[in-house]
Amino acid sequence: MADQAKDIQNSHESTEGSVARRLAHVYAEALMNSAEKAGKVDTLESELEKLLELLQTNPDVRKLISTKGIERSQRTPFVKKAFEGNVDPLLYDFIQLLNAKDRLEILADVSLSYRELRDERAHRIRVLVKSAFQMSEQQKQTLQNTLQDSFKMTPVLDVKVDPSLLGGIVVQVGDEVYDNSVLTRIKTLSNQLLSRSSYEIQIGRDRFSSTS
Repeated sequence: MADQAKDIQNSHESTEGSVARRLAHVYAEALMNSAEKAGKVDTLESELEKLLELLQTNPDVRKLISTKGIERSQRTPFVKKAFEGNVDPLLYDFIQLLNAKDRLEILADVSLSYRELRDERAHRIRVLVKSAFQMSEQQKQTLQNTLQDSFKMTPVLDVKVDPSLLGGIVVQVGDEVYDNSVLTRIKTLSNQLLSRSSYEIQIGRDRFSSTS
């Protein structure tokens, strides 16, 4: 019974999350349309990125915004103090709108959806790159050119160092992961097998020649 209750709760939370993301997408699209009319698409993208980082790194701000039990009257003074004069007026009005609709908890999802829409309209693609060592600028540029040729979109690289890779790089585009370190090992093994096969064939030829 306890397991069934847990499954129902997880299903409910998953459904709520899906609804919130769809709602966030609608709001993000409306915000971007307003930003386009005002010529502030890039400005709002930059400010939403900073806002998303704030929500991810500051638990107090995240709790106040995302907790549904907090009354709007309690949130309003905080919203005014935290954002008025600190963000673009268009974004501040939007945050006020979410607060008035008691939907401030989807602000992080709106920020992510706005970025996805911006990337889509600008033909950009986000790429997570993990490398065993710090990549040089030339290596990054080479990788960027390769990805652009492959996906026909402008890649935006997020490069991180991961010494546990022991060599090579791991490239993630959306849900797809391209592990260069694995590919390198497969290629090396393949070359070894081919070399061994060629060697054995040559030995066989030599033996055949010596007996004929």
